[in-house]
Amino acid sequence: MKAFLTLLLQLLFVLAFALWSFWLISAFETEPDSTAPSLATSAIDAPWTTLPTRIDRIRQNFEVVADPFDVDLKLPARPVISESGSFSVNGHHYLIDGVRGYHAREICQDRQGHRTACGNRAIAGMIALLSNKWLQCRSHDIDRYIHIVSCKLDGRPLLEELLKRGFGKEGPFVIAPL
Repeated sequence: MKAFLTLLLQLLFVLAFALWSFWLISAFETEPDSTAPSLATSAIDAPWTTLPTRIDRIRQNFEVVADPFDVDLKLPARPVISESGSFSVNGHHYLIDGVRGYHAREICQDRQGHRTACGNRAIAGMIALLSNKWLQCRSHDIDRYIHIVSCKLDGRPLLEELLKRGFGKEGPFVIAPL
């Protein structure tokens, strides 16, 4: 029994020495190299940084990330709005994604039972909201002249602004048959 315990103790000693040796070797291998450039000096080669960085377009080949809101629309002083969920500019019809607008002659009933001309009120509000404004939009083309758009007005989503002001209902747009 004494010989067995001695053998086991020697085996544990050899194993501990081997682990200590591997640790010591790995510590020397991962020591920072003084000749290698540090992160501060190689910031020009790093694609993502929080520091202001000069870009050398001749030497560096970084991927350009496209803006998803790639269509800029300048609306006229009196935009053409047939329903509160869409508008027209230069013969192109834009349907606002995520809002079901009110038609011009649509009548709504409030919680107290009063009938209101919500369609006319929504269209007049849309005209006031969008007159002489720039919209940044992401467009999904349906046709050559019909586009589904997600837009921003002054950096805020247009959909949220329309819903907040009561100019439409949340949901998909509805294309009425002609």
